[in-house]
Amino acid sequence: MGLHKNHCKKAITLHEFSSRDSIAIQINENKQKIVMATIYMAGKKEKKDISQYTKIIQGLTTHAKKQNAALIINSDTNAHSTIWGDKKTDQRGDDLQIAIAQNELYIINHDNKPTFENSRIQQTIIDLTITNKLGSELIDKWKVSNEFINTDHKYIRAKLNLMTHKFRKTKSDKNTDWEKYKKI
Repeated sequence: MGLHKNHCKKAITLHEFSSRDSIAIQINENKQKIVMATIYMAGKKEKKDISQYTKIIQGLTTHAKKQNAALIINSDTNAHSTIWGDKKTDQRGDDLQIAIAQNELYIINHDNKPTFENSRIQQTIIDLTITNKLGSELIDKWKVSNEFINTDHKYIRAKLNLMTHKFRKTKSDKNTDWEKYKKI
């Protein structure tokens, strides 16, 4: 999920949640706070325990709650679970499911389309978009793209709705300059 350059100027890095395998930022936009993170959860080959990543998720969730911020995490989890549409569940998937439930988070993946395909005809759903309630309300049109890219992972596309206020016109407001009002 990319950001428009205007939002990047307003982003601050959350160093306490950033490492070789993760990056987290916070955007403060018109009284709205959004914490966004990307986490690569090293796979079995790297012999990394998933608990170090679930601790990052816990920390991000706590930070977002304290800030009353939307939280959106995009992650190559290297974890399998039928909960998010994969064909099987492994221990890493079980552990990640528990962390997601304990932190009251949501999995936005919804179309059961593989996010990873390799030349050995392996197709899995290991790339997840995970949010808190506020984050889930900002994401629209989430999908796994069919665009060709030079990697085993597929693009995940979504629209981030930052403008949540609706303006209603009434007869008595016919002389209001609504475009100017929206900028206030």
